Amino acid sequence: MKKHIIKLLLIFCMAIPAMQMQASEEKGLTVGLGLGLSYANHDMYNTEDHVGMIAVPKVGYRLNPRWEVGGMVKYENASTTFDSYIGIGPYSEYTFATAADGNLRFFARAQAVFSIDTSENYNADIDSPDSKGCPFDIGLTPGVAYRIPGSPVDLKLTYLFIGFNNNDRWYKELGGCLGRGNWIIDAGVRRLEIGATVQF
Repeated sequence: MKKHIIKLLLIFCMAIPAMQMQASEEKGLTVGLGLGLSYANHDMYNTEDHVGMIAVPKVGYRLNPRWEVGGMVKYENASTTFDSYIGIGPYSEYTFATAADGNLRFFARAQAVFSIDTSENYNADIDSPDSKGCPFDIGLTPGVAYRIPGSPVDLKLTYLFIGFNNNDRWYKELGGCLGRGNWIIDAGVRRLEIGATVQF
């Protein structure tokens, strides 16, 4: 019996450094970048369709295997003359499921982004009946992350938005958006974000 207890103690003592290493790998500073496509069309101006870019840099901290919190900047530009926004706000990610190998995980991101219109014709947009010069976005976005084995890099994909968005009505009529008021489920192409995060 004593031999079994001693063996268990030895195994436990040898496992402590491994557990500490794993714990340190499950928390730390994170720096990431997400990219997507923006789409715009103003029927009121009889303009053509515009497709641009979305860039979302993030800096956060992974508290444990489940939670990550931080801040983000969102830049959206569908053309050089209108429909350009830059926003800032906090986010948190909660991992609700992880694959057996620990590399693949599924999470939900809560975010709040306050934006300002940086368009060249900002004043013209303000004068339109339904314009929101400073749109506000708060809600949930599901996502999936894959940790490249042997590295501190997570490849991430997020899609869909469920929550509050007070942007112009035309912004919600571009396709994929359920709801035209402030509360929406948005499955438009602008909600698809692909990126990577490095954990330090």
